[in-house]
Amino acid sequence: MMDAVILAAGKGERLKPVTDKIPKPLIKIRGKPILEWILQDLAKNNITNIYIIVNYMQDKIKEFVDTIKDMYGLKIAYIHQPEIIGEVNAISLLPKEISDHFIVLMGDIIISNLKYKEIIEKGYPGIVIKRTKDFIRKGIVEGENGFIKECYYNMDKVFNEEKMVDYGPYILSKELLEVARGIKDPEKNKVYIPDIINRMIKKGKKFMYFEHKDEVIHISSLEDLEKHK
Repeated sequence: MMDAVILAAGKGERLKPVTDKIPKPLIKIRGKPILEWILQDLAKNNITNIYIIVNYMQDKIKEFVDTIKDMYGLKIAYIHQPEIIGEVNAISLLPKEISDHFIVLMGDIIISNLKYKEIIEKGYPGIVIKRTKDFIRKGIVEGENGFIKECYYNMDKVFNEEKMVDYGPYILSKELLEVARGIKDPEKNKVYIPDIINRMIKKGKKFMYFEHKDEVIHISSLEDLEKHK
């Protein structure tokens, strides 16, 4: 079975002052912390071997997860990210024994009813996307017949149609992990997971996009929090 990785190291700067007292993954949405919604969904899909990348207020995250992990039947390993310098650096810290394909989830996004089984059965790495017109300041995936052609960040360009927006869950491979480990200073050079995927696509590697049609809750601002709490 595929392992899972949850990125939960960030400070949640855009959610201050809330995140002065609590790390973003522990903010409650509809009665439960974001992190519990993520863990609960993984457990429902028999994905029980989970790595959580931590830094900011990591003791609070560990304390909370340790109180619920047995209830959900989860095996949790914590990985400390010494400096909060982005997702590429975070995944470069993963151990060699991680599964050949693994899923990376963001600690501030709840993906309702994600069809993990269907994604795993495809057998390809890739990105979970949702078709939406909410594409300003979002990652965009271009592709056809299920395969990605290119990923890019859309700052302010307006399109007339829905776009496939990258909402974070990535299915990655050990091969990509090795590429991530070889990148020097990814934060300074502004390298993100989709950038590595683009590089590998240009070299002939195949990555799929997996369309998600259910609810996505992304808590990136105080307005998001007010809307979904």
